[in-house]
Amino acid sequence: MKTLLYIILALLIAFVIFYLVDPFVSDTLSILIATIVITVFAGFYRKFEKRL
Repeated sequence: MKTLLYIILALLIAFVIFYLVDPFVSDTLSILIATIVITVFAGFYRKFEKRL
């Protein structure tokens, strides 16, 4: 459940960052970048979770 919340949070952060950086960026590109950000974030979260 916590992991799902972190993924949603990462998604929101990614979209906010990319819309602030370039408001004219295409939706497809922003979705692609957000997916990459989420994948990286999830990978780091799993590594951190294992240490705990």
